[in-house]
Amino acid sequence: MGSDVDSTVHNRDLIVNAALELVDEAGVAGLTMRRVAERSGLALGTVTHHFISRDELVEECLERFYLQLEQLRREFEAEIEGESDPRALTEKAVRTLFRWAIKNRRLNRLRVITTATRGGLVPARFESSMVPFVELAARYFERHSRRSAVELKLLCYSTASLVGRSLAMDAPAQMQALTETASIERCWDAMETFYVGLVCSYVFGD
Repeated sequence: MGSDVDSTVHNRDLIVNAALELVDEAGVAGLTMRRVAERSGLALGTVTHHFISRDELVEECLERFYLQLEQLRREFEAEIEGESDPRALTEKAVRTLFRWAIKNRRLNRLRVITTATRGGLVPARFESSMVPFVELAARYFERHSRRSAVELKLLCYSTASLVGRSLAMDAPAQMQALTETASIERCWDAMETFYVGLVCSYVFGD
């Protein structure tokens, strides 16, 4: 029984990763079940056993994105309860979110593409979207800042949107050229430092 469950999880992971690679290369329009099977190394019947349609596969990919985002929000909420150093927690939150966005560039790219195609979020996704995270962060910052609640919401939302958009849609080579760095890792480091400084400066009035 255990091996069957492990095999199912493994195959679903292979399928999802193959789908994200194909979306990276050719967009959602280039995503077909046959191409997913070829890329994953699985039989087409195995792919369609787990996901009966392309739409169902895309939804599984998006579900993984939003579940991870919701987990980050819950972790941040828990840390707020016991925080003693607002600046340190703010820096940690920005760095954690930025590194998560880098790690999940493919998922975020799919989110950006499908949201644009649909004209907005599916209502059921709202509770696990970036908006609740932004509102939580803004409420926390308000306790330690002279800025208004609206200003802090705009800061959080615009920063999150900018990070998500740039990491999801811009080629790493473009970002590397923009930051004038010698490697992509140094590019990410430079961007992370910039966003940490931007948020802390605005919130704490540096």
